[in-house]
Amino acid sequence: MCAKRGSIFDANYAAKWVSFRCKSTISGIDALECVKTFTPDIVLLDIGMPGMDGYEVCLRLRQLPGFEKTVIIANSGYGLGNEQQLSKEVGFDRYLVKPINLANVASLAQSIRDSRIDDASTIEIT
Repeated sequence: MCAKRGSIFDANYAAKWVSFRCKSTISGIDALECVKTFTPDIVLLDIGMPGMDGYEVCLRLRQLPGFEKTVIIANSGYGLGNEQQLSKEVGFDRYLVKPINLANVASLAQSIRDSRIDDASTIEIT
């Protein structure tokens, strides 16, 4: 697995991530509060959260010390419009359209982390 710590801000999927210590929140504001006491290596962030959407949460996370290289993956039911481009602009590493295969998320996150360790300057979002 890619990390000792993991964080999921999408409560629907948290129980399925048995290989990580998980924190689940129900809103963007709660997610930002959560990271004050929990430092994740991976964030699976739903775009359509109440109170503050995932785009805004990602922007705010990227501004926090220590979150520059945290793997942040968008998770959304929307994928037909400009959502993927917007996710790239606000700092997401990848954009996954629901339903997602959680078995592949850890290897995806590891791949992103490895590319950063190897000093890759660009991560393609597909």
